[in-house]
Amino acid sequence: MSNATRNQMAVVLNQLNELRGSVNVLFRLELSEVTELTGHQTVDDKQSINQCFATLEASILDMEQTLAMLAEATEQRGVV
Repeated sequence: MSNATRNQMAVVLNQLNELRGSVNVLFRLELSEVTELTGHQTVDDKQSINQCFATLEASILDMEQTLAMLAEATEQRGVV
């Protein structure tokens, strides 16, 4: 793997970390604006928001893992 490739992967990982931080800030903002339901209402906005942001976090993690697999594959290719 070339230095340019390593550097670009580091840039992408940094951007994913920044994205994770921005998503977490948005998550906290969204939760601060949700009013809790009373009684036996069936839709729970807080739970829905939690699930949406859990999905976003899982997507970011998936991108990080995919990038790690790509790095491993290209590193091995350079050794062969």
